[in-house]
Amino acid sequence: MIRQFDENGGRPIPFEEVRHGQVLDEADEEIVAYNESYAMKLLGGVTDSFTQGYIVAGVRKAKELATWLEGQPMWMHAGIMAELLHKVATHAPPAIGRGLARRALLIAPRVGNWAPAGALIYFSAAIVHRRLGNVLEVRACCRELLRLCPREGSRNFWYLPYFLQSELLALEGKEEEAWPLAEKALALISRHGAFDVRLGLQAVLCCAQLNESSGRLKAAHRYYREYLDTKCYSWLKPTVTIKQAWDGFHRTKEPALPKF
Repeated sequence: MIRQFDENGGRPIPFEEVRHGQVLDEADEEIVAYNESYAMKLLGGVTDSFTQGYIVAGVRKAKELATWLEGQPMWMHAGIMAELLHKVATHAPPAIGRGLARRALLIAPRVGNWAPAGALIYFSAAIVHRRLGNVLEVRACCRELLRLCPREGSRNFWYLPYFLQSELLALEGKEEEAWPLAEKALALISRHGAFDVRLGLQAVLCCAQLNESSGRLKAAHRYYREYLDTKCYSWLKPTVTIKQAWDGFHRTKEPALPKF
């Protein structure tokens, strides 16, 4: 049987075959395995470029991988696209991430075994729109995360919608409404962890600032201290946020009693 191969040595398996549960023959299984390993190799190249600070090269490789994935089965397309979008949302300019998020949301699975990949896509899309300042899109992604996370087991994503909603309410001057959501986000982080450590640290700082603005100085002092005491890589805590936490730590500490 003669098969058509693309320029990368793989033959894309039509989505209809996967959706209807068609049993793949041995040749198709080998093609799928090769395509998956090739996609992971490309994703590794994107990650290495971003990690080493080569943002332009990383963006170029990310676009090439996103284009290549369009001919692959749904489970491979959604799973690797979710990882790719998170890398781009974290490291690349948000304008680049917006275009990739738009493509990823079209194929984000909401049910079934691959729903966690869909949750990661909405998680990363929320980060992109947060960086762009698109309030309505951030809230739409948060609604989907609140629906997906409890049911699909992606519990280390669960804190993000509460943190983002509290951040938006704080920017609108609604500190009393934002404070309970920030506390809820920290409770979920302590229980399930934070998929994105940098955003988890920002949630701690946000909660400290909300407690301070609401007059809860002891709680604010505790959260400022928690942020400053957390051991992590330096790039996870920018200098400007360390200064904010340090200043807040001193503002909220109890005044020293006189010695006489």
